[in-house]
Amino acid sequence: MKKFLILPLFALLFLASCSKSAKLNKTMDGEWTLKTVNGSAVGSNFTQVITFTKDGKDNGSFSTVTTVSPLPAQTTTGTYTLIEDTKIITKDASSSAGDTSEIVSYSKTTLKLKTAGDTYEFSKN
Repeated sequence: MKKFLILPLFALLFLASCSKSAKLNKTMDGEWTLKTVNGSAVGSNFTQVITFTKDGKDNGSFSTVTTVSPLPAQTTTGTYTLIEDTKIITKDASSSAGDTSEIVSYSKTTLKLKTAGDTYEFSKN
């Protein structure tokens, strides 16, 4: 009898964890502008915009445009995979290496990521 109770409970937990990634991916879909690094506003000569395009329930592609005035903008593209709603793994299209960032918090308008000890806060455009 215990087997029959454990199996449905396990299936429910599995489905609940899948939905976290899907919910976050739907929220992330779109264009985000960097506002702060470690709590300090970015300089007026620096802009960074990341565009996430969801492909599946827990993955998609991204493009990052970074501008440091007066230099020309630089664009990076790649793919990403979400691990529940706690981590995002990005893989640059020009490299075989991937980077993992912790998702500190998110809402419909704000996304806060922690990478290599630094915290980046983005707002949705």
